[in-house]
Amino acid sequence: MVKKIVLFSICTVVILSMSSCASIMTGAKNSRNNHEVLIEGNVSEPVTITTSYKEYKDVQLPKFVEIDRHKIDGQHIKIESPNYVYQDIVLQKKLNGWVWGNLFLPTIPGILIDIWSNNVVKPKESRYEVKFQPK
Repeated sequence: MVKKIVLFSICTVVILSMSSCASIMTGAKNSRNNHEVLIEGNVSEPVTITTSYKEYKDVQLPKFVEIDRHKIDGQHIKIESPNYVYQDIVLQKKLNGWVWGNLFLPTIPGILIDIWSNNVVKPKESRYEVKFQPK
């Protein structure tokens, strides 16, 4: 019984020491673990949305789009349609609050995993309202 408790304790310590709070709590919402933002607008026609990660053709707003998690600050999201001109959305980054969890479980591997996976930062906004004018 004592051996089981000791083994369980050791396993728990190892698992906790290898954890990275921001990466675990942010989670993989898609296959490449990129961040997503919501693009909203009062437009009735389909639009084409281009991020540095992917292009979305003929989609209706609102639409969730993936952005490259390694190039958040200054990344542009372009929106196009036949009848309107759209202002680019320029992303800014902010600190991911889950990073502070690494202070409660102070582990070098956890901090390094968060830095390597770029889960230390996230987009400043999770939704954006598009600004547009008729052509």
